[in-house]
Amino acid sequence: MNKLKWLWVGLGIIILLILIFVFLRKDKDNNFSGEVSYSSAKLNDKFGFLGGGADDTGEAIVESGAGWVRPHPGGFLWDSMQTSSNSEVDFSGTDQEIKNLQKNNLDILATIWGFADWDQKNLANTKDCKVSQSDEFLPKNDKKGRGYYLPEYRCNPNDWESHNKWVQAIVERYDGDGTSDMPGLKKPIRYWEVMNEPDLNYDANSSKGMSDRLNFYKLGPLDYGKLLKNSYTAIKKSDPSAQVLIAGAAGGDDDAAGGGGRAHEL
Repeated sequence: MNKLKWLWVGLGIIILLILIFVFLRKDKDNNFSGEVSYSSAKLNDKFGFLGGGADDTGEAIVESGAGWVRPHPGGFLWDSMQTSSNSEVDFSGTDQEIKNLQKNNLDILATIWGFADWDQKNLANTKDCKVSQSDEFLPKNDKKGRGYYLPEYRCNPNDWESHNKWVQAIVERYDGDGTSDMPGLKKPIRYWEVMNEPDLNYDANSSKGMSDRLNFYKLGPLDYGKLLKNSYTAIKKSDPSAQVLIAGAAGGDDDAAGGGGRAHEL
């Protein structure tokens, strides 16, 4: 009887070890970054938070046990990286942002802002693209020390070709493939979100009373679809393995699928 008892105990231990092995293997295969394997005892490959200003190194995120950061708004803004369609892309700000966050080995979900005042001033409907002077993401209204800002004009690009080339350039610099990469890049950026909360003040959501204080996008869903398609194509052209995320919706009502500012992978 004792032999039978120990046989069952031994069999149970073997089954438990097999289940642990399968779980760890699955966790490794589903690793978010595709580059680093984490122990199942850690949660930092599953959770993250918004990042702070230009000097943020993500220490608070690491202390919380998370391992992902989404800089908000972050430095990937067309207006601040190019002064014209013919100028070179200035990576100094985004390079520094990446270097700061790499100090704590954080993975990055980058938000792309395809807005440039010098480009949108040529649009026929340029007046409709300008946000309120009270908008909190304008430099003069910064009360949080973000260090990164958005331009006054927030419609789709006028020059799609130049916009797409800019997107290709930034993805190429941070994809970690060894070609035109940022010097000292430790972890590639694999996840790119195309803007944020484009529905914040559109149609029914305009009743939330934020149109003067905050408006990320001045157009509608079909226009955002065009921005998303162009950005997706440009991102994939530079890095076919990259993942493109739809901008998180602003709310949780029937007009905001997903809700709560969550981004969704394409």
